[in-house]
Amino acid sequence: MDRYGRLSFVFAGILLLTALVPAQTSATPPPPRPMTLGVIGASVSAGFGSGVRVADAMDAAIRKPHRLLDRSTVMFFVRYKKSTPKILAEFKKEDVDGIVALDYLFWFAAGKKSYDERARDVKSAVDQILALGKPVILGAVPPLRHVSPRILSPDKVAPLEDVRRLNTLVAKLIANRKDVVLLPVDRWIDALEKKTPIPELASVGAKAVAASDIFQRDGLHLSRTGTAFATLMVLRALTHDAGLLKENESLRTLEDMEHAMDSKGRRKRPAPSKGPQPTNPNGEKKAG
Repeated sequence: MDRYGRLSFVFAGILLLTALVPAQTSATPPPPRPMTLGVIGASVSAGFGSGVRVADAMDAAIRKPHRLLDRSTVMFFVRYKKSTPKILAEFKKEDVDGIVALDYLFWFAAGKKSYDERARDVKSAVDQILALGKPVILGAVPPLRHVSPRILSPDKVAPLEDVRRLNTLVAKLIANRKDVVLLPVDRWIDALEKKTPIPELASVGAKAVAASDIFQRDGLHLSRTGTAFATLMVLRALTHDAGLLKENESLRTLEDMEHAMDSKGRRKRPAPSKGPQPTNPNGEKKAG
């Protein structure tokens, strides 16, 4: 083989290797996409008074690659009907794997409304979140007969019978969706008012914890312990109902949950527990 023949052979080999490299690179599987969860809600989810957001508690408890889109805010009450479609559109764009909506329904049910108006608004809220076709952990509409008037004026509190009918309506709306769970927030508050035990506490190793330890004095917002408990209930639903977590991929006891929250530390800018509260257009103090 002469000089030119050898050069041609070398160049042919280089071209062959160049052609093979992209094929080898494309055969390498991309890293798995982390589980992505969207969080939508008002002041309970935003950590009002406790300094711990539900999304932060979830972040401390989940033991697998994950990403949280936390869109909860204490100001949710200001524009909840307008902000909800925008938040859900973002969740759709980000292709979230599931949605956590612990206190999402609260403001749709509250206000100076007839039952028919409350039912219309709650149905709209449920329909919008179900339309994404993703697993949803949804908090029930809470009864607020004894909530502090500093949080919600009595004339805007839904009558107890309305609350019961609304939760029955929500249960019917989600009945065909096995991946949508209605957390019994109403029963937790009912236990607070009646001073009876919350059964689920025993299942997370906290039988001695009372309902009064779960809520703040205003009768609505979760305490730090309550945030840990509610987060465990969310994680349980994500495991057993939504199928997004395995048993060993999240914490399971209240003690471990609170320890993880303490280790993670409080958010740099927690929701305020003191000082001026947001006000609505009528000048009443509100938490979102």
